[in-house]
Amino acid sequence: MCVPFWIKSKKVRLVTLLSILFFFPISVNGQDHELWNDFTNNPKSSRFVDWSSSGYDSGNSSTPTPLITHNVTTYGAIANDGIDDRTAVQNAINAAASNGGGVVFFPSGQYDFWKGPNGHSLEINTSNIVLRGASDSSTTLMQHNYHEGSIHYERYYLINVESPYDIKGTTILFSQNAYRHDYDIKLTSTAGISDGDIILIQMVRPTDDSDVLSREFILPLIPESSWTGFNKFFPIEQMVTVKKVKSDGQTLTLKQSLHADYLTQNTARVRIINDRILKNIGVENLKLKGSWTRTYKHHGSFEDDYGWNALGYTGVVNSWIRNITVENMGTDINLQDSGFCTVENIKNVGNHGHSGIAVSHSYSNLIRNYTSPTYRTHTIGIANTSSGNVFTNIMNTSGLQGAIDFHGSGPSNSNLIENSSNLRISSGGAERNMPHAGQNNTFWNISAGPIRKHEDMFTSGLYNYSDYSGAFDEADLHQLFPKSIIVGITKGNHTLPITVDGNTTKRVNDWYYIDAVGEHVTPTSLFKAQKELNSLGLKKLSFKENFKIFPNPLNRNDDLQINFGKNSINNCKISLLDISGKEIKTFTKTHLKNYPSNILKIKNWSNNIKSGIYLLKVSMEQDFFIKKIIIK
Repeated sequence: MCVPFWIKSKKVRLVTLLSILFFFPISVNGQDHELWNDFTNNPKSSRFVDWSSSGYDSGNSSTPTPLITHNVTTYGAIANDGIDDRTAVQNAINAAASNGGGVVFFPSGQYDFWKGPNGHSLEINTSNIVLRGASDSSTTLMQHNYHEGSIHYERYYLINVESPYDIKGTTILFSQNAYRHDYDIKLTSTAGISDGDIILIQMVRPTDDSDVLSREFILPLIPESSWTGFNKFFPIEQMVTVKKVKSDGQTLTLKQSLHADYLTQNTARVRIINDRILKNIGVENLKLKGSWTRTYKHHGSFEDDYGWNALGYTGVVNSWIRNITVENMGTDINLQDSGFCTVENIKNVGNHGHSGIAVSHSYSNLIRNYTSPTYRTHTIGIANTSSGNVFTNIMNTSGLQGAIDFHGSGPSNSNLIENSSNLRISSGGAERNMPHAGQNNTFWNISAGPIRKHEDMFTSGLYNYSDYSGAFDEADLHQLFPKSIIVGITKGNHTLPITVDGNTTKRVNDWYYIDAVGEHVTPTSLFKAQKELNSLGLKKLSFKENFKIFPNPLNRNDDLQINFGKNSINNCKISLLDISGKEIKTFTKTHLKNYPSNILKIKNWSNNIKSGIYLLKVSMEQDFFIKKIIIK
């Protein structure tokens, strides 16, 4: 029997309290943004979703580095000879696949590839395969020609990773409603679902041609009659990881919170897709180089838009792409029907092109540390009901305006673009597939950089609102991104001041939440701050309702009250820590008084406690949470 190479190990993360204080709910100088404070105090009513479970293994583990098992030179690949290495390398991949998986290693040098019989140069269609070079500066995979698709947007890749199955799967209905921010869902049955499985949550149109439900997820925007594809997409979908199948045979606890309300009246259901997707795929330490050297023109030809494509993942989860340089390609990386992938340390060089990093019908992926000195029309691309994706530290250094492009084809929602530079909201796509985006996408601490058409964060897009088609009216463009959160937008190195929807004032209405135009806010990274909070146990998933501590700040003679909500008060332990995490006091029964049954009042507790900032830790069975308190 062949033993698969894959041994998945979880990294134990030790995070000191002191290192986390920068991201705590209440900053020492009181400058953390109000939306962040709202999230930490009561995440169930926050405008934000919890993005901390995005990326490989739902953010619970670092991406692994398994041992090399196959060397491409063993299978006949020869570096730097200019001869096609496709068959030799594909044989190495197939050998690894037949052994249950493996790491296919490319020593330093250039390996040459022409298109294969399916249009791609290299193909992976089984789990547990890693392609690894010596480094992205010393190992090059060179693509010499491309395959032109039968339809104008069809892409073929130098490396194509694709599940051989569709991700439809069997369905199970919800037995009761579940709501945004919930972690538990109840089904008619959990048969066929196990801990750790990946499932797809959906709501279904009442009839095949109805857009009634879809309208709810773009409000207050009203669809136009020319958006003929609007009633053909799933109104809302989300890929999630099952944390625990409860013993009642009906309840699932998820690793991700829900991004929308899922109602039984709208046929809320799950699809069981775990056996239809690829897992543990890695592509790392490589330069992916094409032969695209013509002057680029957007929509100039098939070759301009879709001819040269470096790397595509379709139907892939719990996987990674890291330490990749893309040279002379039109598309860098494309994720489709994929989730919980980490894409990091990516750079492009050479010729200008069409697309940087794009996600389509993809969920809770983490894209970080992407540098684009080469211009891409769509630096970031998001489409087709994608949600929960995190784009952080995305740096467009081309000198031209970079684009955050929501490309329609279903209401993509609850994505985070943050801590990035030289990017503006500049969307496109076919009119039939409008609108560009769904609700609750967040733009946080972004330097806008050079203008494209208008001096505003909303700078370009296809718009046909109010019977207006063609060139957009920038005064209305924000309406294609309903309920967006836009905070901390600055002009960057550009000389003119930046505006968001025409001015710099704070505005909160049905269309958007806009604040801090012209200045960045803290925390700098929402994703990192949420990760740190969860590492410290500030938001445990089994808490049915958030605790509340009051008053805070408080005077030395105040009684400190803890409202436990729906949580049990029994067997709780309450400790006071200093800011280094050292326990300085444990409260005993003499300090505690029930008032009423779900509230603990701590009396006579401040003897020998100096004024300052402290941490209050409440432990209950396997769960705990910590809140910062200020004693005057």
